[in-house]
Amino acid sequence: MKSHPSRKRWINPGLVVTGLFFLLGTDAFSAEEEKHRRSFFDPNDGWLDLSEFIEHPMGFIPMVVPITEPAIGYGGAFAPVFIRPGKSKQTGKAERPQITAVGGMRTQNGSDGLVAFNKSYWFEDRLETVVAGVSASVNLDFHGIGENLSFGGDPMRYNLDAQGGMVQGRARLGDTDWWIGARYIYAQIAASFVRPDGFPEIIPERSFESTVGGLSLLIQHDTYDNLFTPTKGHLWQLDLGFYDQAFGASGTWQTLDAVAIHYWPLGEKFTAGLRTDLHAAFGDPPFYMLPSVQLRGVPVMSIQGDAVASVEAEVRWQLHHRFSLLLFGGAGASWLDAERLDNIKTTVSGGVGFRYLISKRFGLHMGMDVAIAEDGDPALYIQFGNAWQRL
Repeated sequence: MKSHPSRKRWINPGLVVTGLFFLLGTDAFSAEEEKHRRSFFDPNDGWLDLSEFIEHPMGFIPMVVPITEPAIGYGGAFAPVFIRPGKSKQTGKAERPQITAVGGMRTQNGSDGLVAFNKSYWFEDRLETVVAGVSASVNLDFHGIGENLSFGGDPMRYNLDAQGGMVQGRARLGDTDWWIGARYIYAQIAASFVRPDGFPEIIPERSFESTVGGLSLLIQHDTYDNLFTPTKGHLWQLDLGFYDQAFGASGTWQTLDAVAIHYWPLGEKFTAGLRTDLHAAFGDPPFYMLPSVQLRGVPVMSIQGDAVASVEAEVRWQLHHRFSLLLFGGAGASWLDAERLDNIKTTVSGGVGFRYLISKRFGLHMGMDVAIAEDGDPALYIQFGNAWQRL
């Protein structure tokens, strides 16, 4: 069982400096490397732009990310992200790119993990495949379900040790923007609870192992004008998950995930975005599979229930052709009984952020958001593309 020390809320300076070196450092290139250095800058405006470098066979975006997620404390993650442009053989038009990433993370409270991910498009953008694998040990706090907080309001510490993977495929329906597909997830998970401080030793620590195995039906309508940083269009997505021993799960339960994201241009320099989502679980899922409110500033899995719903809005101001500022805010709620809507727990959050257009070729903006939730501490998030990316 890994230790779970008290958390601190500051940014690791070393990680920030390293990230800025990758993104903004120009003195690291010798004279002999001047030829290669040109590929890091846009020949038209002279600003840092990784489009040409990304398209090189060995080119990638070095994601060096400081982690300040309130649920796991501060730390860092590194993942080289490879993006390969797609191009239709028939029309010559740009297609959605292939994305591959392999990385790792470690945080102050002992959480660590490795992940590998690939998202590809085939047959003239008519088939999408996603393959991912993860091995992680994460220390979290269990805040109870709904308003039923553990131990008089103090969360119980626990560890999740997980190894698993996912395969997913979606096909476009004709020449429409509708997609339909399926996803299979399998993971072996060991959960261990830590006896709260001050409780008698007669109360033992508890651990158990379980497996997650489920098949999901996916329906999606996608009209985004850009895969990474949309300025108009919408994404409607419905996932129906079925977990059963027949699929490798320890128990039987079902999930429903419905998400609607919209972007609207407001003149030439402003873009508005709105995300609404609903997540629910039925049957007998393990506690770590219960849905939780997902908002910037809200600690991961801190507000759980049989069902959760949230709404978040943002406005982005493109004050310069490379730089933009964001203002965002949202609210979420969880409840235990979907029919009676009893035992409701709510929260609100908001914050500010900035973005830099790191690749004109892909329309990819990167940056960071600083968010704070009700009765919480500020948290910083490094954003790759938009904050509402979906698999």
